[in-house]
Amino acid sequence: MNGYRRSIVMRSGHTALQWALMFGILTFLLLPFVQLWSIEAIPLFASDDHRRAAVALENLLSEAQSRPFSESIPKTEFRLIPGYENMGLEGRIEILPHPDISGLTLMRAQVRWGFIMFRRLLSLEVAVTQTHL
Repeated sequence: MNGYRRSIVMRSGHTALQWALMFGILTFLLLPFVQLWSIEAIPLFASDDHRRAAVALENLLSEAQSRPFSESIPKTEFRLIPGYENMGLEGRIEILPHPDISGLTLMRAQVRWGFIMFRRLLSLEVAVTQTHL
């Protein structure tokens, strides 16, 4: 029994389970920083793509807001955005009633780009109301 107990305990006095728990907690806390570093450091994705996608997303949402309510489309499919064909940026607009507050409408714009396994998606939404004069 004494020999078995000694083989499990590491030199610092922690068991393998305690080491695994400490490693898991440390990984959980550091993973977001490692992911942010990898976006900039690994040239798999161009770091400029996020900024370009954010600009396209704002433009897509402002275009949806500029339309009159009578011309608004409830939901569109993802389509290539002109000017962003080189990065394969696709966008769509969703217009749906607010789930909690009557009289409000949610407008959601989404853009996506990347490979199948490494697909990125950004979304931006705004709540708008239609005024009656």
